[in-house]
Amino acid sequence: MPVFHYLRKTICFSRSVEIHEKVIGAFIERHMFY
Repeated sequence: MPVFHYLRKTICFSRSVEIHEKVIGAFIERHMFY
């Protein structure tokens, strides 16, 4: 049970990091163009 909970936490964390990188990338892109 703890292993599954840790795995789910890790997947959730990596997904949020991926979303953050996309948001930051879009933000930087916008600033580069304008």
